[in-house]
Amino acid sequence: LFFKVLLIMVPCAALAYGLFYHLGDPQITFLPGTASISWWLIFFVRQMLTLQLAIIIEHIFCDIIALRSTLSVKLLGPLLTLALCNAEGWPFIVTCWGFIDVCILHGDQPFILNWLYFLDIDMLSGHDAGILNSPLYTR
Repeated sequence: LFFKVLLIMVPCAALAYGLFYHLGDPQITFLPGTASISWWLIFFVRQMLTLQLAIIIEHIFCDIIALRSTLSVKLLGPLLTLALCNAEGWPFIVTCWGFIDVCILHGDQPFILNWLYFLDIDMLSGHDAGILNSPLYTR
């Protein structure tokens, strides 16, 4: 997690900062919508954060609750616990990641549009130009 934050997320956020404040927030014409490059970089950082959250949830549910304790057998039964253990890895992570994306990245609430909306940072308050609600993204 530390290396992904340090080597991927921080440079993307710094590049988005430079593009937004120093280069006039350039647009990309070949991608759908009118979102800028800095919006796409911030969106990539948000996707990386939700992926890391899905990996952490997978570790908690599959490795700790299902394999190291009898809590899941008592609550779910042996068949669902076995199915949870078999789903460990990418099947569970991708399913959980999709569920988190639907819950955290879709809607019109201020938190969904901008996770740091209470700070009133111009770069983070950019509009997605309908990309999060487009049919291409919501398939």
